[in-house]
Amino acid sequence: MKLITFLILLFSLSPISIAQDSSVYELLNTGTLQTINQKIEKLKPSIEKSNIYKCYYGSLISKKSEKIKSPKEKISNFKIGVSFIEESIKNDPKNSELRFLRYLIQVKSPKIVSYKNNIKEDKTFIEKNKITPKLKDLITNFNLKNPTNQISI
Repeated sequence: MKLITFLILLFSLSPISIAQDSSVYELLNTGTLQTINQKIEKLKPSIEKSNIYKCYYGSLISKKSEKIKSPKEKISNFKIGVSFIEESIKNDPKNSELRFLRYLIQVKSPKIVSYKNNIKEDKTFIEKNKITPKLKDLITNFNLKNPTNQISI
């Protein structure tokens, strides 16, 4: 009995418990440079704790690149963000939320950065695998705002 209580406590304190942080998705949708930077700073100390933190961090850095004026800085930030996204997926390739975050970034990325290689793969993965109710809500919201890139759930 003590073991079960310990495991429940351990998982409730785990970084995984913040998966599907809706504030990250709001920032990816409507964040300003200032609000994105604030969330990036909050996530920074935790990126080594879990792949989801790392992917949130990378997604926001990639999104931040849209808000920067300098073309060189835009590309640099985008590449840095993508490296965090890719590393998190490499570490946990069966995680639907990580795949959804990469999908979001790829469908919105400009052609010039050539980051569109996994759109079909991620869409198929998400459609074929089990997702949490909260992720389903996030995907439904995405579908409402993006009629050309909808994911069937």
